[in-house]
Amino acid sequence: MTEQGFRPSGLTQESFNNMVTGAGALYFGIDYSAIDAETTMTEFAQMLQTAQSGGKALGATTGGVTVSLKPKIRQIEVDDLPAPIAGSTVQDGWESATMATTIKEITKKNIERVIATAKENAETGAIEFGTKLLPEHFDKSLTWAGATIEGGILSFRLDGAMNTEGFTVTSTSGGEGSVAVTFAGHLKTLEDVQKGLAPLRAYFFTPSGSEEIGGEDDE
Repeated sequence: MTEQGFRPSGLTQESFNNMVTGAGALYFGIDYSAIDAETTMTEFAQMLQTAQSGGKALGATTGGVTVSLKPKIRQIEVDDLPAPIAGSTVQDGWESATMATTIKEITKKNIERVIATAKENAETGAIEFGTKLLPEHFDKSLTWAGATIEGGILSFRLDGAMNTEGFTVTSTSGGEGSVAVTFAGHLKTLEDVQKGLAPLRAYFFTPSGSEEIGGEDDE
């Protein structure tokens, strides 16, 4: 029998340990080839520190980072079906996988990261912006990493990351300039398409090891 005054709640003793705290950080080109289920949080943290010192971090951001994975869902239309039933809703793939933030550090390197076709003119020193996308423009991988309250690290890896929001610098009186960006993930090969995977993966790193969500082992 339920005690008088019972308040239904989804909280458990572990709830707060499972929460992500802080805005986290974005990194380009993290090498995941040596990462497996035994990789510890300490080992991955060292990889992030090496990436930071190697200039792979995007730098200061504002407003945090939004990671989004949107499925491509459709409802099969048939006569006399008053409501969707199991089997009538179909997922045709993934509509988008994105990471969005607002950059505060407007550097030459970040401009080249934000605009895939940007290239410095060796003669004038100016950064010029091309119009043709090439296969190599889809080679970048982008990692967001954030800390959990229990001391672990949650990481999202976006493959084929390319900013699709263009380049708009907003400056303010008494404030700092900023650039809002949205990096969209892209599959690299038809083999990836046939596997049915999204260009986004999630990793949970704990002191005892890591767990990948959305990788090939989950097929």
